[in-house]
Amino acid sequence: MRATSRRLEDVARGGARSWRTHTTRTCNLHSRPSSIRPYTSTSRTRPKTALFFPGQGVQRVGMIDPWLESFPNTVKPLLEEIDHTLNISPSLTHLISQGTNAELTATQNAQPAIMATSILILRVLEKEFGFDTKNTVDVTLGHSLGEFAALVAAGNLQFASALKMHTSLSAAEPVLWHQSIQYLHQEEKVKRWIGIGPGKVGRNLVGKEVGMKGVDVKGGGVLALTDPKDLDEFLRALEITGNAGEEEGDV
Repeated sequence: MRATSRRLEDVARGGARSWRTHTTRTCNLHSRPSSIRPYTSTSRTRPKTALFFPGQGVQRVGMIDPWLESFPNTVKPLLEEIDHTLNISPSLTHLISQGTNAELTATQNAQPAIMATSILILRVLEKEFGFDTKNTVDVTLGHSLGEFAALVAAGNLQFASALKMHTSLSAAEPVLWHQSIQYLHQEEKVKRWIGIGPGKVGRNLVGKEVGMKGVDVKGGGVLALTDPKDLDEFLRALEITGNAGEEEGDV
């Protein structure tokens, strides 16, 4: 998987042409939705794929609760890791789950909360449904602070390190998000965009830039996973778009 090991500003300026490689049923959200079958793809080829993460502003109190209720075996250990790593009071997971809107909106809380929730959703997708990030995704990127989650997803930054960096240094420097999307769409020919994390702002921004929404009839599209209730539709869309490369000849 090629990843954001270089600043996205370089990509947007064209200075970096490559990155280092290093029938389902409705589920009950209050228990593990075992009726949802794992993500599978029989295609040997697939469209070039980008995995993107949201920035500040998508946080909301309770955003981790549906994931914990549905996938406790995967989510609970990750929440414990978050609190053990940060060792703050009140804990970050408490603020996300039960804090006030004012507390969670504070930059020092919102940024690590969004990053942690985004990676939590990705880990559920990987461990519960067999999503292979390394072999499914070509490039990762993030909107503003979403860069941290992108680096973690790519394997270029440890999750614990990203948590600590968020609490000590806010993402103050804006990245050239729109130019990066345009470059990947026009020059790198990315056809499938997968958004992971709370809120749908990132999906809407990407969709606007590339002129697609949902699964595109020509293959690829802009997909997003923000809540467990979206899993059924999301996994079906992954399978449909995963076979698009066979017709287009993409690798």
